[in-house]
Amino acid sequence: MTDDQKYLAELLITGKYYLREVGNHKGKTAWKLMQGVEDPVRYISKAAVKKYRKLLKKDKRGRYTLNLSHVRQLSGNTYINKLYKNKLNPATG
Repeated sequence: MTDDQKYLAELLITGKYYLREVGNHKGKTAWKLMQGVEDPVRYISKAAVKKYRKLLKKDKRGRYTLNLSHVRQLSGNTYINKLYKNKLNPATG
């Protein structure tokens, strides 16, 4: 797991950040990490987002957030599940 993937997991698990898929006029897409009301934090590579794509849910405004019910269903050895247990649910971690 790369540093970008760990950084992304740590920010998304808190629920204060979300991803938005943006494109240019040539059709290329990229991912922006956003905070609050459309406040861009940084660009995230496609490879970093690809690892968590199955764990993301999209709302009606096109924002991608982490689906915690899918995170809880993961194996206990995954990095993101350990992070969830330690940060959000310290009673079971």
